[in-house]
Amino acid sequence: MAVMTKITSRLWGVYLTVIYRCACIVFTVTKKRIRGTYVAVWNEGRILLIQKSYKKGWSLPGGLLKWRESWQEAAARETFEEVGIRVKTEDLILVTEVPGELGPRNPTRLFEVFIDDAIDVEIDKREIVNSEFVFAEDALKYPLNEHVVNYLLSRAVEVK
Repeated sequence: MAVMTKITSRLWGVYLTVIYRCACIVFTVTKKRIRGTYVAVWNEGRILLIQKSYKKGWSLPGGLLKWRESWQEAAARETFEEVGIRVKTEDLILVTEVPGELGPRNPTRLFEVFIDDAIDVEIDKREIVNSEFVFAEDALKYPLNEHVVNYLLSRAVEVK
């Protein structure tokens, strides 16, 4: 049974990679404006990192805004969909806005949220294949998305 689960997860990863790459092409060709979010989830001094099946490296939970959805609503929804953590929109703190993966016309807002209670991360092993809470200095040893590196470095400077 474990072998079938592994095969199914791998097939989902291939499917999501194809969908993601096709979406990037469509958005580029049509010049469709898209907006995205990242959420830095902090718990007991550690940040939650995730690996998506269709992207290289580690990142933060997040994704695209839906029609008529606010930045905070999208950030809260994506955090729940990707890692099973419910956050209140009012608890999300806007940190910065960065150019999205498809350029400056497609901004991404990075939020952070601090959770004191114990957290159980739930990933689907299809879109999100791995997750870890790590201390910031250890996170910088991971192959991270550029915006995550910049966020962690700017945050370290603020703390000092």
